[in-house]
Amino acid sequence: MKENYITTNEALDIIKASWLGNRYKPNLPALILWIKKYDLGFKFAGRWQVDKNKLEKFIGDPNGKKKAKK
Repeated sequence: MKENYITTNEALDIIKASWLGNRYKPNLPALILWIKKYDLGFKFAGRWQVDKNKLEKFIGDPNGKKKAKK
């Protein structure tokens, strides 16, 4: 289960590489707001942990296309 969680820096890299990164300028304060509002992770020992699966589902595809499962 631990491997499903990533750091905020890793999450920002994923967001910047996605379509969201082209439309918005993602930063740490915005990411933390998204984590809280959309339940994308939790804070443990003073550090935010982001659920990678939830983040990828949250980002999704702007055209509504589903990703092919591998």
